[in-house]
Amino acid sequence: MEFTARRREEPIDESVTEFYSGEWKNDSRSGFGVCERSDGLRREEGKYKNNVLVVSSRRKGMLFVRSSKLKERVEAAIETANRAASIAQQKADIAVSRTSTAKERAEQAMFVAKQARDDAEMARMEAERFDPNFKPQRVVNQNIQRVLRSKPFCFKR
Repeated sequence: MEFTARRREEPIDESVTEFYSGEWKNDSRSGFGVCERSDGLRREEGKYKNNVLVVSSRRKGMLFVRSSKLKERVEAAIETANRAASIAQQKADIAVSRTSTAKERAEQAMFVAKQARDDAEMARMEAERFDPNFKPQRVVNQNIQRVLRSKPFCFKR
């Protein structure tokens, strides 16, 4: 189908005819199509909506100012992006706080564990001073575990 259409934005010579090849709906360009002139100029190929080029196929994804409500859509997208950035910043701050708390608690646990090891060593030395044959429970438990692993046996009920 060939349709004659004149653009308001550009002055066109009276002898030049513009042809639109593409989807046509409700007496207007709608969907994908191409505008060509009789003088050989091929322009405005892409997606149309209500006779207005919305997305150019030459420049992928580029939106044109002529599309309706573009400014509102851009402002809404910016607002959504700013809100998402704010939420991401809050989550990052929470993560930093939790990380520092976990690090502090880990350091405290390491300090308490070292104190417990030192106390256990002092207790072992005191016990050996009173009883030279004293063996720490840890050594006894290790010996029992070694015996249990070396001799398989069945428990009877």
